[in-house]
Formats: sequence, C-alpha cells, structure tokens
Amino acid sequence: MDSYVYVDQPLGFENFEFPNHEFKLKKVIYGLKQALRAWYDILSKSKVDVTPFVKTKSMKC
Repeated sequence: MDSYVYVDQPLGFENFEFPNHEFKLKKVIYGLKQALRAWYDILSKSKVDVTPFVKTKSMKC
C-alpha cells in the first residue's frame, strides 16, 4: 500500500475500553480503491500464462 488507511472498529469486535480507537491497515482489504492495484501487482510478479489476456486485431472492443 502506498498510503495509510485507517478503519473503525468492526461491529461485534469493539473494544469497550477504547471505543473510539481506529486501526491502521497492514494489508489491502476487499473494497478499497487500492485493492485492484495490489491484486495486479501480485499477479504480475507470479508465473502466470498471459496468453489468454492478449488482445488481437480481430477483437472488436
């Protein structure tokens, strides 16, 4: 992650001693704007056959 993201305490997991605490995320979670970029970075570093993802001239998009 390039920037810091803070989240509120999830329902059902509140700390009643510190009800106003927020958490800084260590990893990207589903639903964040950074999630797709993080997924792409992991995918591009792995050994994946990219053949199905090649655009050809016959494809009309």
